[in-house]
Amino acid sequence: MGKILTSEVQGWVTTASEQGLSAASVRNYHTMLGSVFERALRDRVVTFNPCAHSELPKVVKKRARTLTPEEYSAILASLPAQHRLMIETDINTGQRWGELIALKPRHLDLIKRTLSVEETVVEVSIKNSPTGARMLTMPYPKDNEPRTMGLPADLVAQLADWIADRRLGPGDLLFATRDGTPISRTPSAPASGGPPWPRPGSTSTSACTTSATPTPPCCWPAGPT
Repeated sequence: MGKILTSEVQGWVTTASEQGLSAASVRNYHTMLGSVFERALRDRVVTFNPCAHSELPKVVKKRARTLTPEEYSAILASLPAQHRLMIETDINTGQRWGELIALKPRHLDLIKRTLSVEETVVEVSIKNSPTGARMLTMPYPKDNEPRTMGLPADLVAQLADWIADRRLGPGDLLFATRDGTPISRTPSAPASGGPPWPRPGSTSTSACTTSATPTPPCCWPAGPT
């Protein structure tokens, strides 16, 4: 590690960019490399961090396009009925996937029309799971603190009907599989006791989601997303 120089790290950054690796990926890999050297520096394995002064490519953000009301309605209408409310809840709250599938009736205040994000579900490989389960519920979401947000009146009414129709208790999952287990975000790997999620083009109405989280290189250890 001590033989790796700043110029060599910069050379890797330049070469990776020239060979077509996206600016965002270059920055992500550089951040990981930099954190390794930073830890080595704290432990006095090396005397300097060669990543400290790298010139990184700029990430140019694409302009987002807002859906028209007609497009929004068309998307909702095309969703399976049993998952439509889950999607509408996520659209209105902007929750992460793990936070969304960890929601329970006790997290809702139907009178004040608020929702509290207090838990998150993480999906791990069974061999790396501390409990042997693939879906683990953590007491706090990703930012390590619970937060409360307001909900529109029409969504609150739908959620109230959803809870009443299914006779959900305060500790039941609001959105779950037929067996009451958390919904997997991985199409080929259901949480437990349910059929695999459908591939694109399938006519099945099971939940199937996509994630904006990039797939890590094959050499990275499996872990919570």
